[in-house]
This record gives sequence, C-alpha cells and structure tokens, in this order.
Amino acid sequence: PDYFKKQLENGGLVFTHRSDEEAVMELQAKVFQERAKASHILTFTCLGEEEMIILGQALQHYTVLKELCLSECEFSAAGAEALSDAFKLNRFIEEVSLGSNKIGDA
Repeated sequence: PDYFKKQLENGGLVFTHRSDEEAVMELQAKVFQERAKASHILTFTCLGEEEMIILGQALQHYTVLKELCLSECEFSAAGAEALSDAFKLNRFIEEVSLGSNKIGDA
C-alpha cells in the first residue's frame, strides 16, 4: 500500500477522475492486507532490483506466509538486504527457494 500511494503522489499512476484517487488507495490497501493475511505461498519470477526491494518491504505484511519462491530474479546488495530484513521480521517463513537467480553486487 505504501508503494502504491507513493506512485500516486509522484504521478506514476494517473486516474481519469482525480476524485477517485482516495477511494482507489483505500480499496487497494484493503485488498492487499486481506491477501497478505491469507497467503501461505508466494512465487515470483523475473523480479528486477527495485521489485526485490519492494518485496522485502511488503513481506512484513504476510504474517502467515510459509513458503517464498523466487526464480530468475535480479539480486543486488540492496535487494538481498531488504529480504534479509524481512526474514528477521517474518518468523513464519519455513521454506525459501532461490533457484536460477542473477546475483549482482550482493
């Protein structure tokens, strides 16, 4: 939700009717929280460096997550640090699969 809101504020997302912005932000946050609280497995492929950092920040909301699978993603030092920080906060994760990833300056 924070990243989505930041995109709106920075002009990264534009609505036809500006008055819809607040309602869309609230709905997006609600849906995100509902999905995060119900997801046990997350699988991502081809995430770039920025998406890896965003994922690291978002993982704190996934309180019942058991398994995280990342493949063909780009790991940098910043992305690896964001994931490491997330793992410290999210003690529910039991399995992490990191196959076929591109490790840069990590």
